Amino acid sequence: MTGWANPQALDGATWRRAHATLMGETAREFVFAPHNKLVYQQAFDRVRAGILAGRPLRPPCPYTFLRHRPGKNTFSERADGVLGPVERTLFQLFAAAAAQAAEPHLDRDRVFSSLPARTGEDALLASTDWSANCFRLATQQAAEDERWSHFVEIDVARAGTSLRRADLLASLARLGLPAAWLAEGERIDRAFEKTLGPAGLLNDLMTSGTLVTIHLRPLDRLCAELGRPSFRLIDGVLMPTEDIAAADAAMARLTALLAAMGMSPNPDKTRIVARTDLLVQWASPANLWVEPGSSEAQHLAAREMMADLGRYGYDAFKVEQWALLALGRAGDRSALDRALSRFVDVPWAARIYALYIGLFLDDRAVRDRFEAALHAAASRLHPWQWMWAASALWKAPAIAGRTAPLLARIAGDGRLPDTTRAAAAIVLARFATAGGWEMLESLASGARSSHLRAAIAFGFRYRPAAVRQTTLAAWARLDPHVDLVATAVARDLAAPPGMAGAEAGA
Repeated sequence: MTGWANPQALDGATWRRAHATLMGETAREFVFAPHNKLVYQQAFDRVRAGILAGRPLRPPCPYTFLRHRPGKNTFSERADGVLGPVERTLFQLFAAAAAQAAEPHLDRDRVFSSLPARTGEDALLASTDWSANCFRLATQQAAEDERWSHFVEIDVARAGTSLRRADLLASLARLGLPAAWLAEGERIDRAFEKTLGPAGLLNDLMTSGTLVTIHLRPLDRLCAELGRPSFRLIDGVLMPTEDIAAADAAMARLTALLAAMGMSPNPDKTRIVARTDLLVQWASPANLWVEPGSSEAQHLAAREMMADLGRYGYDAFKVEQWALLALGRAGDRSALDRALSRFVDVPWAARIYALYIGLFLDDRAVRDRFEAALHAAASRLHPWQWMWAASALWKAPAIAGRTAPLLARIAGDGRLPDTTRAAAAIVLARFATAGGWEMLESLASGARSSHLRAAIAFGFRYRPAAVRQTTLAAWARLDPHVDLVATAVARDLAAPPGMAGAEAGA
């Protein structure tokens, strides 16, 4: 990468890699925001122009997502936010600039996250899958070394949300990050302050993971002082020791260092584990990942796993995620009964179940079962579940008449996160009657949230051209996010058949 003194100095190849990185990372998102993805697909030139013009940054749109607690039938809530296209792209470029400044200071025998892009890889950094695979290979080799008896496995609790951004910027200044990028970091910090307060990053595997990787360098230095190898992937460290006493001592030192940094270990993922147990863990199917074009062998393995998830114990939820991805890519409906019955009762799994269910909603019987479940449980569904339910319904060719009023109620409920309301509005727009459109236009006119207004603007792709162009032009004059969405929608609708991106965006 060349010309990294400031955003204005970035060359065309770097902008192309930034675009490719964004498109790759949107597949991993924890929020349903097809309006933003369409902007990346169809109007990235306008995003770039907004960054180069130094456009004022908008704060993240907050929401809560649910995380499964490993080995427990419970979940935890985490506050997060979704950035607009300009803000997210700038945040990604800032992290890549930080990675370039930090690379000479990262001990690559110990740190496996945020690796530089491989030769021929069209991305700002190596894919997160590649980093995880490198980490897995290195730790497997260590676990096979009989010199070691026990391993210290430590994961930092809420590393991204507890990281104080002022401390991060000070650390990056010491690493030599150019002044112009530090100034961009301060702009991002001020935007984040309005939603997150003085601490916290957003839940983005590559961008926030890169900044956490850089910030936790003191863990690598301590492991080196202890005279043993160590392996770190973002906020998780694995270190071999020769006996249990050495493991206890190392755990105490690492815990004390985290306390000095204002952090602590995650009790659900921190432990001392025997080498033999670690070998069994690495053999678990939970450590597999399904790439596009999955093989028939992976498909068959997924069916076998789903038939007996209970035997995977601690790893059962991770195994189920893997298996549903494989089954979905194979068009295999065998897990539909399980996904439909559990969507309501297992809130933290709403995303993986919705992604799978959505593949089969062209079947009227499947759609009827899913909508019936949503209506029956409407009052007790978490906003996270409603957002992902909407993502599935968006893929359906139709919805039941009684579902539109339910979506309208969710979209109009100011007590819900704007990400949930936006998801409901997008689906409502797709199937709206005249009354539905009146409600959506009124909602957009009074919305304080740019994210919600932009989502409704995206829904105008389903309106007649004259109405769409007139209304969105008026909204775009007041809201740069809507302007980006309106541009992307216009380009998408004008694209030749087969080249449009909206319906593939979820």
